[in-house]
Amino acid sequence: MIIYIPFFSWIPRLFPSRLASTSTDPNTPPPPTKMEIIARWIQAFNMLWLPFCTAISALFYVLVLIDALVYVDERRTRFFQLPKNTKQIWKSRALMVTFIAISVGLGYGAFSVLEMTELARVKTFEYVAIVVPVQINIGMIFATVAQRKMEKTAAIKAARREQHVEEQGSLAAGVVDEKMPLMAGE
Repeated sequence: MIIYIPFFSWIPRLFPSRLASTSTDPNTPPPPTKMEIIARWIQAFNMLWLPFCTAISALFYVLVLIDALVYVDERRTRFFQLPKNTKQIWKSRALMVTFIAISVGLGYGAFSVLEMTELARVKTFEYVAIVVPVQINIGMIFATVAQRKMEKTAAIKAARREQHVEEQGSLAAGVVDEKMPLMAGE
């Protein structure tokens, strides 16, 4: 996709037309060289093949994005198996969508500032086809990092609670053990 949109006409630049005309009549175009014929064939192939590959890649990207949003915290074992809708999964989805929205919003704002200062201008189609998927991926990465940190802190808190309960239990058992000899002496 990145090659297809901005650099679509790379073949004519790679193989420039003849520098000097061999024909004596200036009105008749010179016959094309073998390299020009090959360049035309490659360009015709690219005109068909690259949009097809771009469409397949975009479809696959959309499917992976939907899969990432539907199956947030688990792997599916069957193709049409839907996940359990728990509160934690909806929190993860909301976190992911929030970070994607922040990433796309900040990216759009950055491109707007660049365009206002006349440093860069991005066509709408190029922005939607190239930049938005990158921004979505960046948002998903940040959401994953934030989710891991939240899960790590929750696991540490749970381990501390469990350790605190064990300490309380051992202290209570220690008090009972200290009283046992005194009670046996009565």
